[in-house]
Amino acid sequence: MNPIRLICTDFDGTFVGDQPRPQRLMEFRDLLRPLARQCGTRWAIVTGRRLGDLRPALAELAGFALAPDYLIVEDALIYRNGRHGPHLAFAWWNLGVRRRRAGLLHRNMHEVVRWRDGLLTRFPAARDRSRQVVDLWVEFADDDQATRAEILLRDWSYSPRGHRFFVFRWGNEVFLAPAAGTKGEAVTRLRQALRLLPHAVFAIGDGPNDLTMLDGRAAGLPACVGNAIEHVKETVRRNRGYVAAGEDLAGVVEALRHWAAAPPTAGVPG
Repeated sequence: MNPIRLICTDFDGTFVGDQPRPQRLMEFRDLLRPLARQCGTRWAIVTGRRLGDLRPALAELAGFALAPDYLIVEDALIYRNGRHGPHLAFAWWNLGVRRRRAGLLHRNMHEVVRWRDGLLTRFPAARDRSRQVVDLWVEFADDDQATRAEILLRDWSYSPRGHRFFVFRWGNEVFLAPAAGTKGEAVTRLRQALRLLPHAVFAIGDGPNDLTMLDGRAAGLPACVGNAIEHVKETVRRNRGYVAAGEDLAGVVEALRHWAAAPPTAGVPG
């Protein structure tokens, strides 16, 4: 058995798909338990969701006797998931990420507000889910509108001076994220806190915000699900990772089985 010490799974589109998945959840649980018992493996959910938006999903997982050890939310904020719920284990790290993001948003305040107002004007049925004045999270009437809005927002926010913001889309929702604090940085910080080398870390995802944890630097055992975008698949292949045939959780189970059965020297050198 490959001694995987940390499992990092993206959530929407990777761990969670469109269809109910009780059988797959039990399969994942049955893979995780022996790894935890024999190798001390920890599991982290790594998501762009906010912590509050994740709580119903955590309650559902608890019904299958599944509880992640760590939660990385908003792509970079790290929480330890304890018996009494998530609590701060990386307070200084989280504070630093929030400060960097707030600085970017403040410096670009007028533009962000203008972009958000522009989307709401062009798509009258859209719903503003932004949590603060300088924020941009919009829910659209359907996936087609969200795709068009994503293209518009990428065009508006582009800067020849380099990335200021990432634009993400999950289904019919579009979110603008300051380019400060990525999934790859957060996984690296967690890995270092656990005193692990990259080759002991498995990471899997499907979308553009997962790329930083699948490029071989944060995790030496990268993978993606069958429904991943092509750029993610190319990145995983380029870094000697595993591209699963199965979609969402079926792909997670498939990829985890692959890496768990691989020789200990497999993966990207750490």
